Amino acid sequence: SESAATILQRSGVAQTRALAALGPNTTYHTVTMQHREQSPDVTNTSEFALPDDTTTDLVMTFDSAGMLDTFSQVVRGADGQIYQRGEWLADHLVFTDVKSGAIQSQVPYSRFPATAIRDRLSKATTAAVTALGPSATAKTATIDGIATFVIETPGNRTYIDRNNYNLVRSEQLALDGHVTEYTMPLTVEVLPGA
Repeated sequence: SESAATILQRSGVAQTRALAALGPNTTYHTVTMQHREQSPDVTNTSEFALPDDTTTDLVMTFDSAGMLDTFSQVVRGADGQIYQRGEWLADHLVFTDVKSGAIQSQVPYSRFPATAIRDRLSKATTAAVTALGPSATAKTATIDGIATFVIETPGNRTYIDRNNYNLVRSEQLALDGHVTEYTMPLTVEVLPGA
């Protein structure tokens, strides 16, 4: 009986609440599983190729002032092999292909407060609710044994746990409606200490 916008708002609140402890001297840790359909015109032979199924382990620590202190990311394939590493060096996020040692990209990146993670989540929720409009409704489905609300927008489908409003899965859709990519958060936690 809830509108899709209300469900998204409740999900945003649940996710923000889960990050309430994020601040000075804390560690933000996420593990995300992702499946990406490879484009037929792209061969997977480049030195920077990732397998279709990956798990990304991200750790960000925050110092005594609550500012970003370290960033570390590891991308593994379903076989457990590490394909990519990311770290924050000299105000750049540097992503390295493990097999070749080649740098994939260097993205300018500055220190930010831990609260910015919650702020980004809040802005993303507000944008999604605005895009949906007040009349959008949610469907229901069971995915991986979890009863979910299903919210569809052009190009995207989101599954939200009907019990606790946590994000279960998000999908990107092709124009014909088939899933080209999906992401599932496996771990989202705030740990004491940096």
